[in-house]
Amino acid sequence: MLRAWRIFMASTIFLAFLLGMGIWYGHQQMEAYQEQRQAIEKATTRVAALNKLQMDHTNLEVYQMEVAKQRQMAEKLLPRNIQMAELLAYVQQTARNSGLELQELMPMDSKPLGKLQIQPVKVRLQGDYFPLLEFLRQLDKGAPLVQIGNMELKQQPEGLSSKFTLNFYAG
Repeated sequence: MLRAWRIFMASTIFLAFLLGMGIWYGHQQMEAYQEQRQAIEKATTRVAALNKLQMDHTNLEVYQMEVAKQRQMAEKLLPRNIQMAELLAYVQQTARNSGLELQELMPMDSKPLGKLQIQPVKVRLQGDYFPLLEFLRQLDKGAPLVQIGNMELKQQPEGLSSKFTLNFYAG
């Protein structure tokens, strides 16, 4: 009887060992499957992103031309130096303080004049007559060496529309 009991116990332990090994092996297979699935999902996401990028920029030459065009437009609108930025800010603030609506303020290409440099700026304002006079008076006081050229005034239902060029001189 003792021998039968030992055989029974040994076979039970052996079966428990086999069951444990089966569970461990199944768990290892499950982890490997999950790692593969995650790698596949990551690769699929990357491929989808690359396909989207490719579809967004199918024609590289057209894209590069568009970027160059946008860069040129931005460079035209940006002041050439910090002094020009201060002058543009002064013109904008003077128009606002005078009660005028600034509709356009665009620096144009600078021109040499002997030892001087002329920086023309195209300005378009909307408002009334007396605020325009105040704007010109304040501009004359605050901006050194400025000349007004090509001035056009038009009466419109919204008020007086003025368009002119400010020529800033620098040495």
